[in-house]
Amino acid sequence: MRTVYISGPMAGYPNVNEPAFRAAEGTIREGSDEPLTPHDLLPHSHTGACPKVYGDGRPGSHDGGCHLRGDLAAMLDKADSLYVLPGWSRSRGAQIEVLIARLLCIPIEYHPDAEQSSPAVEVLAAACIRAIWGGER
Repeated sequence: MRTVYISGPMAGYPNVNEPAFRAAEGTIREGSDEPLTPHDLLPHSHTGACPKVYGDGRPGSHDGGCHLRGDLAAMLDKADSLYVLPGWSRSRGAQIEVLIARLLCIPIEYHPDAEQSSPAVEVLAAACIRAIWGGER
């Protein structure tokens, strides 16, 4: 059984897009895999004031950047692949998750209605791959 991290937009969506993430959990379970949903993850723990990166509407005292750090830690520690939701290409956090997955060769699966690429991610991935590996991967 694989662990599949769900990546998608949250900021600006009612209930931070939780219904779409929960629906994706069902799809992943139907494939006999274990979903890893950002809505169930804790934000990055820190002392002092929460660094303001961007607000994403999640309840609580943490900014979206703290949530993204916690999400990325779990994704890198536990995920065998990513499942990407529609709208991800307009989400800073999801673009970062997809970029990191691409750079680390973590397999990416797309929801049938999800965009297959993002110009920003493609440019950054190509630049990073050239800088790190000296060519295309």
